[in-house]
Amino acid sequence: MGLDAPQRQDKLVMDVLTDQAVSWLGKQDARAPFFLYFTPVAVHQPVTPSAKTKGTSGCGPYGDWIHELDNSVGRILDELDRLKLADNTLVIFTSDNGGVLLTSGDAPEAKAYAAGMRVSGPWRGRKHSIYEGGFRVPYLARWPGKIPAGTVCDETINLVDTLATTAALIGQKLPPARDGAEDSFNFLPALLGQKLSKPQRPDMVVHSADGVFAIRQGPWKWIEGRPSKSKPPKGRAEEFKPQLYNLKDDPAETRDVSAQHPDVVARLRASLHKYRSQGHSRDNLSNL
Repeated sequence: MGLDAPQRQDKLVMDVLTDQAVSWLGKQDARAPFFLYFTPVAVHQPVTPSAKTKGTSGCGPYGDWIHELDNSVGRILDELDRLKLADNTLVIFTSDNGGVLLTSGDAPEAKAYAAGMRVSGPWRGRKHSIYEGGFRVPYLARWPGKIPAGTVCDETINLVDTLATTAALIGQKLPPARDGAEDSFNFLPALLGQKLSKPQRPDMVVHSADGVFAIRQGPWKWIEGRPSKSKPPKGRAEEFKPQLYNLKDDPAETRDVSAQHPDVVARLRASLHKYRSQGHSRDNLSNL
């Protein structure tokens, strides 16, 4: 596909990457802090499951490729357990965007869909979209004795919040918002299962691959609908207009309620314009 370095050996790539991560963990001094940022190639294209996972999912190569990722994460967690580091190690598992949703054709993702896999779950849209399917991703955390096991938190967070959260964890102050971490909010209290009196972040700005912006606040999501391109892609043309959704009542974004709630539209529009003009959504008093 022209995407990879020539030395990549497709059927071995995940094992090799995981071997290196596990080996690195084994060399760490348990008395000193360490940080491992592990970015596996699964479940991205090219889809290349190994011999041990091929045919195991019942959803074709793409499902097998997900199994490959499962095995990799399991090996890393097992190594932390073996080294007796699990109780003092925060593990975060997440993704940078929503899933690739293909409903027809011969691509691995389309074959998985035909077999019953729904990578976007109940959410509308997919990777690149302004709808929730483009943004809703797993954010799983394990820290025995600190994070209550088996719990679910409904707090709205963003991947960029990981920066402010880890800074709070190690007692590091953030720079002024104009200088860095401009959209990062600390959600450590939520992560630790503490009872919250108010949301950890007041709202959240997102945008699609086409440059269409949206802002979320509580149950509300307002899509600005103004593209950065003059001609919208045919498959995402419906995103190029202002829309308002109540995600609590309508999580699948099926009913535009902007006409019924002009006050909400005005408030969210004003917030989006403010953040855009000042260059950050975090104020300088937050997360210090």
